[in-house]
Amino acid sequence: MRYYFLVSGGRDSTAMVLKALDEGMTGTLVYGDTRINMKQSFDSLKKLESYTGWPLEIVRYEGEKTPITILKESFAKIPQAVEHMKETGVFRRNMFQCCNILKHKPMIEFSLAQPKDSCFVMGLKGSDQSMHRIYRMRELRDKKTYYRRHTKNNLLYYYPLRDWSEKQVTEKLQEHGFKETHSSGCTICPIFCMFEGWRKKDPDTWRRSVQMADRLGINHPAQGQQFLAECFK
Repeated sequence: MRYYFLVSGGRDSTAMVLKALDEGMTGTLVYGDTRINMKQSFDSLKKLESYTGWPLEIVRYEGEKTPITILKESFAKIPQAVEHMKETGVFRRNMFQCCNILKHKPMIEFSLAQPKDSCFVMGLKGSDQSMHRIYRMRELRDKKTYYRRHTKNNLLYYYPLRDWSEKQVTEKLQEHGFKETHSSGCTICPIFCMFEGWRKKDPDTWRRSVQMADRLGINHPAQGQQFLAECFK
């Protein structure tokens, strides 16, 4: 079986690869480049490539619209997403199509083009805060498996961190000299404009995202913030 490790340069996917390395597995690193990824994540990925000696495939969106156009279209959905959340109490992440268009779809297209005996490894873990991820990992535990074949596209996925905690991720990173690895993501994201708590998650991405929404004239919960640089103008 051929293993393709879907990596972001972040903590979980890096720990996932290091765990596989310890177990004697080999495979190909696959990175979804949205063109607005954090530089520190890509730097971490290159370090992982060198450390494992595994080949690296970089997957990119190649559509007609530019990534910045797609990003602006997602930012324009912020008021609609906020209103929906007020009415239903539910946050619909799929209202923002930037991640889907720039990362998920190109990755699926890449995966479908690989040989039939391929397995795609993902770093999701049961201790994540996402309810969707918690549900999926619990579902695998109930079935006593780490594998899931996607019914829509028949792709086989493997989740080696199914039962892992954040502590185990930290320990694995430290064991291999990757303790400085940070969470991954894009440098600008519309979701940061919706939740105050995300300001603590990544202050720099929060600031850039809020400033972009302000420049685009979009109403959002974090509107009207004054940043330090503006205080000295």
